[in-house]
Amino acid sequence: MLTTEIQQDTYCDPVTLNPRWLRIPSAVKYSGLSRSRLYELLAQERIKSICLKSYSNAQRGVRLVDRESIDHFMERLRVASTPIN
Repeated sequence: MLTTEIQQDTYCDPVTLNPRWLRIPSAVKYSGLSRSRLYELLAQERIKSICLKSYSNAQRGVRLVDRESIDHFMERLRVASTPIN
C-alpha cells in the first residue's frame, strides 16, 4: 500500500498516512490496473478523479485519482463475482 510517514510535533512515533488522492502512476500501482484501463474507468466515471490546474485557463494540470473510489469499484467487482449459494 502507498503510505506516507510524517513526524508529529510531539515526542511520539511517526504516523503513517494513506493519501486520499493519488497521481496516475501511484493509482496504477495501488489498484493493479493498467494505465489504459484506469483511464477507461475514469472516462466512464466509475472511478473519481480531479484535475488540479495552476490557474483556471491552464491547458494542463495534475490528474489526481480518488483512492476511496478505487476501493469502492474493486469492492463492487468482488461482490458481483461472489457466487450466490
